[in-house]
Amino acid sequence: DGRVSYVILAHGGFLGVGEAYVAVPWQRLRATRGMDLFVLDATEAMVGNAPEVDPDSFADPARYDQRRQEIDRFWQRQAE
Repeated sequence: DGRVSYVILAHGGFLGVGEAYVAVPWQRLRATRGMDLFVLDATEAMVGNAPEVDPDSFADPARYDQRRQEIDRFWQRQAE
């Protein structure tokens, strides 16, 4: 429907080598006062345990739908 659902976050690795990607629900982010920075209230361990994603898979609706439920469940458990 054209709304932002997830932000793809790269973590780990060094200088772009060995990075892993996770999808973070847009609602989990908050903007700073100047709107120039977004903050994710999560520990490094939470991000490290999040389901890894292929950023290109989000361009394919069928592949995206398969992962969406898994990603949402993970972040909902973190909020509890």
